[in-house]
Amino acid sequence: MATLIYNHAGVRRGGVIGGRVLIGRRLGRGVSIDDPAVSRLHAWIDHRVGTYVLSDAGSRTGTFVNGGGIVRCQLKDGDRIRVGPAEMVFTSDGELPGDVEAIDLTQMAPVEWLDEGVVFYCKCGAPLWASAKYAGKRGVCRHCDVPVRVPKRKREKRAADAPRATDAAHAKCGVCHSQIIAGEETSACPDCGTTFHADCWTENYGCSTYGCPQVNALQPAKGEAVAEMTSPPAVMVEEREPGDAGAPWDLVLLASSVVGSLVGALLFGVPAIIVAIASLGRFISGKSRRRGLLALALILSLAGVVGGLALSDFWWFSGRHLTPIRRMVHLT
Repeated sequence: MATLIYNHAGVRRGGVIGGRVLIGRRLGRGVSIDDPAVSRLHAWIDHRVGTYVLSDAGSRTGTFVNGGGIVRCQLKDGDRIRVGPAEMVFTSDGELPGDVEAIDLTQMAPVEWLDEGVVFYCKCGAPLWASAKYAGKRGVCRHCDVPVRVPKRKREKRAADAPRATDAAHAKCGVCHSQIIAGEETSACPDCGTTFHADCWTENYGCSTYGCPQVNALQPAKGEAVAEMTSPPAVMVEEREPGDAGAPWDLVLLASSVVGSLVGALLFGVPAIIVAIASLGRFISGKSRRRGLLALALILSLAGVVGGLALSDFWWFSGRHLTPIRRMVHLT
């Protein structure tokens, strides 16, 4: 049986892999590494027909196997995985040592709510994380670029004969002004006593009552990282690599290869050379998840270079530089 053991903060934890294992910060199940260098949903391990595949979930700091950064790779016995400050060891056939604190590595439910948001699966099978405030809204899967809808939190219906909640439980949240349902997690201002939804209190950085000392009490000090307390406007741009945020560079390079080849027909293929260098650099960096588009852009750019050199020579020099090449072809 496959096991995963990791060291973090001087404690060894591990478990038997019993399905998909999620790796992230403060997860309800799976490998939870409470450290700012670890994304909320950092990576995951899938069990596929006798093999185990590790995939990076688009984390900020990357996932490493035996010292090398990966996007997706098949795990082998003894592979060492690094996620943030935590070191993990994958064993394809073994048991947990006695000094290892056992954790639950069975698969999460298709939709599972955590303290700060929800983990759910796209139709492509990839796990996604979204802040609770985006529940019911649409986003885009960062793995397949297909639109997805963030699940809504299901509220438990109160039985007809159940006792009514107290007035305090039905108070309105001081931030969103919606009614607080019995059983919801709440926070109360220690100074003015106003009641809030727990996530509203956190996202508002404290109290919303004018003049209360707790207004912006949770605001990070200048210089501190605020990425952990804020959420982006879409599911799949939350922790995207800086170079990938915004513009669809793979499509831009593909379009540029076509334009560069046409313009380079009279400029000795120079624009196509520039696009080819940019496409090759991005292909080698491994940041792109659509490497097929980059390969096509590189092929079109190289064709544009060759065509540009030939056409430009005919246009500017009447084919003088290509005459020796034609003679050599006829001789052979």
